[in-house]
Amino acid sequence: MARLTRELEAAYRRTSYTAETPRGVITLRIGEPCPELAELMREHGAKTAAYLTAVNPGSVRLSQEDNQKRIADLDALLSREGLTYFEGKAIADDRDWPDEESRLILGIRKYHGEYLGYLLDQKAILIILTMAGLPAITLRVLPTSLRSTKPSIYQFKSMREDLFPNETRWLLGLAAVSMSLALLSIIYAVPTDSAKILASAIWCFGLLPLAWLAVCLLRNERPRLPFS
Repeated sequence: MARLTRELEAAYRRTSYTAETPRGVITLRIGEPCPELAELMREHGAKTAAYLTAVNPGSVRLSQEDNQKRIADLDALLSREGLTYFEGKAIADDRDWPDEESRLILGIRKYHGEYLGYLLDQKAILIILTMAGLPAITLRVLPTSLRSTKPSIYQFKSMREDLFPNETRWLLGLAAVSMSLALLSIIYAVPTDSAKILASAIWCFGLLPLAWLAVCLLRNERPRLPFS
């Protein structure tokens, strides 16, 4: 895992992260409660959120024109993915760094937000998870290795498209369901108990995980183990 310098991490924590919402402008601070954000997330039925920017990648200042182009690309991407987001700005307390146009994205999964941050070549983003009914705002440092290998927002695809293309996903799903049904019929057709036990073991430990993987892919979810 990459690390921020103490100065840079302190700068992130000495910053107000604003978002323009129908309820007015709300302000987020790392590690601090935000009742307005909690209410906004409840209204939209969101359990997770992220706050990130596309400007000044790698903490390197770009021209205003370049930054505006990156924000426009980010907005187009979020709209294409059907995500709810609000415009905002990251404003340093001491104003020694220019305000950065940013986006508060509701309902985006944690790993999806991190992946998007990788492609935007950001050193860190804010991840917001609901804990005990309240949103917890945390600073998430992004690994430099992934930022260097995926530096372009144009490489972004939804998580299921990164795992398998559409045709492969459907073939996997159909194969898993067909094999499961076929083996299940064999379980009830074989005459001996030992054969039934063996077929049941194959079905439980072999085909059920494959079917579960196929369902995850078709639902646009990253497969996760219970303990991961």
